[in-house]
Amino acid sequence: MSDSLVNSWEVTLREAYLDGRANVFLLHGAVGDFQWIGSEDGFVSLSRAVSILLGRSREFVIRIDGAGDAEMDATQPAASTRAAFAWARPGTRNPSEVLQGNPVVLLATLGRLLQSPTHPCGVVVSQADLLLGAQMDALSRAATAKVRQWLDMPEIRQTNNAAVLIADDPDRLAMALRHHPRLCRIEVGLPSESACVAALRGELADRIEHIPDDALVTATRGQSLVQVAALCSRLVAASPGEISHTFPAEDRAGAPAEESDAPPTPSFELEPTDG
Repeated sequence: MSDSLVNSWEVTLREAYLDGRANVFLLHGAVGDFQWIGSEDGFVSLSRAVSILLGRSREFVIRIDGAGDAEMDATQPAASTRAAFAWARPGTRNPSEVLQGNPVVLLATLGRLLQSPTHPCGVVVSQADLLLGAQMDALSRAATAKVRQWLDMPEIRQTNNAAVLIADDPDRLAMALRHHPRLCRIEVGLPSESACVAALRGELADRIEHIPDDALVTATRGQSLVQVAALCSRLVAASPGEISHTFPAEDRAGAPAEESDAPPTPSFELEPTDG
């Protein structure tokens, strides 16, 4: 296989970030699909995959869902994140005060943090088309205004900070966001062949060690990782015969065919900038 295990959206995001073209991104397309980033983490959601990617070179990452609820993935001691939030919103004693409070206050605080080179951070907003939607109530209007400020502020370009919006339907985002020239839109597509193979081998291990990659590619061609995960769940306790039927003998060079009466079974690090 010639393609990389790294997801194409990750490559595009990294290149745009390192080239200085954007610090705020919009992921759309197959955003409901699983991601595979290695055997240690297994299948994860797109928002979790983005958080792991951003967290490799940042002190903390804040994940927000479409209802405005937030949680933090931190790589540094609690004292460091407390200091960051106290700087961004004076009087804050614990980040949970902001994370569990008003979403508009949270987005404003994150806007301050995104401008600061002192506390490298990332923000991931999943279901952004719900929180920042075109059909606006008072909360959506206020939240959209705060995120629009992230795109407008030049200071973010001088930091190692990044924000990623994830939308099921980007056309439902507020126009002030979706047409902003500083918002980098990236479409998430189907997983690469290598990702599917890595997921199968990570989940099924020695049960498929005798099966060549080409047979695994054939069995999962055109499938999402949600479908690959379902296949893994079905095969984790399957008989050798069922595995044989899933990955046919003609696709396994040199592997002996096995007799069975079973029916056939259908077949991210961002480096800091210098600025």
